[in-house]
Amino acid sequence: MAGSSRIAFSCPAFTIGNLDGIVPKVAEHFEIFEILADANFLPERIGNTIEDTLSPFGLRIQLHAPMSDINIASLNPRMRELSIGIVIETMELARRIEASAVTFHPGSLSPMGKFSLERVIDLNRDAVSRISSAADDLGVKIALENMPNLWVTICKEPRELEEAIGGSSSGFCFDIGHSNSTSGPRSFLESDFLMSRLANMHLHDNNGDGDPHMAIGEGGIDFDSAIKKILGCGYRGNFVIEARDLESGVRGKAKLGALLEKATC
Repeated sequence: MAGSSRIAFSCPAFTIGNLDGIVPKVAEHFEIFEILADANFLPERIGNTIEDTLSPFGLRIQLHAPMSDINIASLNPRMRELSIGIVIETMELARRIEASAVTFHPGSLSPMGKFSLERVIDLNRDAVSRISSAADDLGVKIALENMPNLWVTICKEPRELEEAIGGSSSGFCFDIGHSNSTSGPRSFLESDFLMSRLANMHLHDNNGDGDPHMAIGEGGIDFDSAIKKILGCGYRGNFVIEARDLESGVRGKAKLGALLEKATC
């Protein structure tokens, strides 16, 4: 049954903190924690201690691969290989700690990449395929995330995601806040292919003019209709509130929980 047991929490800003101090605070309000494996939480930094940190609190875990300085479609082959390798390292950690999913970002446009868009798109498709093959070997569920409307981003419209994922086994992470800054949530929800690959959800609000990660219900997104559509497509994954801080995440949890219960009545 959809409900609070499927609501997860993530906060990118937490990565500059200490996991030992953050986990107890998250566990007070959430049963599932999506950890962004970046900054102080890079896999090589937390890999030896994460199980001991998590075990007293019973949190279920998802992982988000690092974002900082990562570009799986880099025109520089050394940077591209390193980026792909770091995503795979995150998946290896996920297998060890039995994380339910790993979300990762597509490549991005470097200063020279904007002059070679088709090349970047091809490199990104190849990287997604390689990452997906590694995930299959590891037995880890992965999800490629749609991006907000920034000049550096690719994979921000449904067609781009379909092309990047198509031919691979990768799942799709639907970031509804990001979609509201591009062609809108409906355009993603109407893609049968993306809905069939839906493996993770990121939820935050905005008014279509940026990526402020507002609390659910504090912007202009029609979450009610979107959640009904997503559940109607048979989605059985988690709903990750991606917040700027714990307080706004808790506010969003109450609103999201009510929406999920309403949608299943």
